[in-house]
Order: sequence, then structure tokens, then C-alpha cells
Amino acid sequence: MALVFTPYSGPKYRRNGRQKIVKGTIAFDASYPTGGEALTAAQLNLSSIEHVEVHPSYGYVFEVVYSSATALLIKAYWQNEVAASVLVEVTNTTDLSAASAVRIAAYGR
Repeated sequence: MALVFTPYSGPKYRRNGRQKIVKGTIAFDASYPTGGEALTAAQLNLSSIEHVEVHPSYGYVFEVVYSSATALLIKAYWQNEVAASVLVEVTNTTDLSAASAVRIAAYGR
């Protein structure tokens, strides 16, 4: 299963000039894949993605990896006590379903 995007109530998006801004939350599933969860422009009600901000939450920090103008991966990192002070990617098949309302802002067209 992929990430589930839920837009905030109200208009589907706001405009900043020609750019659309979409805000809402994403929910992770019970089996995180190594390399990140996929998210598409279509899921965000956009035709292309220019920039995405994912807020740290539930004890995780997130990295956005842009695959193309219409798709990206969101990688989850956590503090592994064994790895000292370095953040490490969540391991394959980790259950992140508790991270069910991670705030996200997406900018695109």
C-alpha cells in the first residue's frame, strides 16, 4: 500500500501566482519499503510537483527524494541509539501506521 494523502478541508489548493499550494496530511502504512514510500502529483491533486515539505513528527524525520516532475519518494529516518548521533533510515517492513497524520505542503502546477 502507498501513502494516503488527505487534504485539509476547504479549497483543493491555494494559488501563489501560477503555482498551486496543497496542504494536508499523509498516512504511512504497516510496511515501510527501504528507499521510501512513493507519492505522485495525482495523489496531491497536482499535474506536476515543484517542491514538497514534510514536517517531522511521530519521532521521525522525513526526506523528499524527487524521482520526476510527477513522482517522489518520502524516506523516514529515526535516531538509532546504536548508530550514535546519526539518523538512519527506518528498516524495511517497519510498521509506520501510527504515523497517520504527518503534515505536508506541496507546491506545483
